[in-house]
Amino acid sequence: MALRPWRAFLLAPLAAPIAYWIDLLVEAAADPARRPFLTHGGVDALAISILIGGPIAYAATAIVGIPLWLGRRERGLPIGAAVAAGALAGAVTALLLAPSLRSELFSIPLGAWRGGALGLITSAIWWYLLQPAARAASIERT
Repeated sequence: MALRPWRAFLLAPLAAPIAYWIDLLVEAAADPARRPFLTHGGVDALAISILIGGPIAYAATAIVGIPLWLGRRERGLPIGAAVAAGALAGAVTALLLAPSLRSELFSIPLGAWRGGALGLITSAIWWYLLQPAARAASIERT
C-alpha cells in the first residue's frame, strides 16, 4: 500500500494553522503596538493556531480532498484543479465559520480571502506530497 496518500492527508492540513501563525507574526512585526507579541505570545499563538485551526483544516481536507483524490487518483490530479478546490474550500470554510470565530473572550480574524489563501497553500502542499518521488524530483529541479 502506498504511503503517499497517508503522508499527504496527515501532513498537508498542518500547513494552514502554521501559515496563519506566520501571517500573525508578520502583521505583528509590521505594527509597532503589536511587536511585543513577537517575544511574549508568538509560541502560544502557534499552539492555539494548531489547536483551533488543525481540526478545521483536517475536516476541510477530509470533506474536499478525499473525494477529489478518490475521483482522480487513476488519471492524476492537475495542480490547478487541486489549488482551485483548496482555495474555494478555504474561502467557504472561512465564511461558514466567521460567526463562530468571534466572541467576547477572543476573536480570530479569518476573512474569505485569508481562508482561500490558507486553502490554496494546504492544497498545493497536499498535491505535492501525493506526487510520485520521480515526478516530485523533476518539479523541484524546474
